[in-house]
Amino acid sequence: MNRFLFVIFTSILCEGFFQNSNKMIKSDAEIVSNRNGNFLTVSIVSTLLISGLSVFPIDAEAVSGGGLDFSGLEISGENFSKGKYQSKDFSQVIAKETNFRGSDLRGARFFKADLEEADFTGSNLSAASMEGANLSGAIFTDAVLEGAYFSQTLAEVRDIKGSDFTDASIRKDVQKLLCKRDDAKGTNPTTGIETRESLLCDFK
Repeated sequence: MNRFLFVIFTSILCEGFFQNSNKMIKSDAEIVSNRNGNFLTVSIVSTLLISGLSVFPIDAEAVSGGGLDFSGLEISGENFSKGKYQSKDFSQVIAKETNFRGSDLRGARFFKADLEEADFTGSNLSAASMEGANLSGAIFTDAVLEGAYFSQTLAEVRDIKGSDFTDASIRKDVQKLLCKRDDAKGTNPTTGIETRESLLCDFK
C-alpha cells in the first residue's frame, strides 16, 4: 500500500467525520459528547497517519520534484538516481550507500547528513550545502559541485575524478589534500572543466 494513498485515505476519513459533526446538535450534553468524539477521532487519525508514514517506505520517484523534503529521515540504500531534488532539504538524513547518480540536487541541503558511501556520480550539486556531513567513502565521480559548501569531511570522499569544484567553498587545508590525491584528475563531462583546474591545484 503506497504511503501517499494511506495519507489520502485517512484525510478523507477525517474530513467525513467533521462534516457529519457539523450537523445541528440540540443539547449541551450532545455538544460535549460530540466535541469529545472529535478530539478522540483526531487523536486516532493522527496516530494512524504517523504510523503509516513510518511503516510505508519512501517512494523517491513519487516525490521527485514535489514538495516533500527528507530532513532527518532514514533513506539508506534507497534509489534517488536521475531524480529532480533541486533545493530539497536532506539535513541530518541517514543515507548510507544511497544512490543519487545523475540527479539534479542543485541547492539541496545536506547539513550534518550521514552520506557514508553514498553515490553522487554524474549528479549536479551546484550550490548544495554539505557542511558537517559524513562523506566517508562517498563517490563524486563526474559530479558538478560548482559553488557547493563543504567542511573538512570532503577529504574523506572515495573518488573525485572528473568532478568540477569551481567556486566551491573548501577549506585551504582540505583543498591541498585533494590536490595531492591520485584521483584529482579528469574533465567533467557536463561543464568541460578539469578537476585540478577547478580545485586551483596548479594556481601560483
